[in-house]
Amino acid sequence: MKATPTPKRDEVEVGHVSVADMVRAIHADEPEFVESFQARLAARQLVKSLTVMRARAGLTQADMAAKLGCTQSKISKIESGVDVDLRFGEVVAYLKATEHRANISVVPGRNQWVGAVNVETPEPDGQVDPVRRKLHSAQH
Repeated sequence: MKATPTPKRDEVEVGHVSVADMVRAIHADEPEFVESFQARLAARQLVKSLTVMRARAGLTQADMAAKLGCTQSKISKIESGVDVDLRFGEVVAYLKATEHRANISVVPGRNQWVGAVNVETPEPDGQVDPVRRKLHSAQH
């Protein structure tokens, strides 16, 4: 049997830009399945972001556990869970361990902008960025 040559990168047909796109195409005749799949993806957006931040910081789950003072299995559980199972303190701990800050806005459910609640994580020295403090003060 003659071996099929491996196609070069520019010869490979790209059919889908994401897993969600592929699922929509393959299961186009099953809208309930597609909707359920998309809901599961949406339920893990924050968890996925935390996992990516940890990996980009060059930290293993064991490294993250050491920084957070917990076990590697706890980190694994967090990273395999869904957003609603996260505790706010866990999110803040991940941000600090990966040297990230958060700016969280809270908006009404009907996409009508009425105001915002800003939550900022402190700078490494424990102080909120003075420019942000000044902007925040000016808004109120």
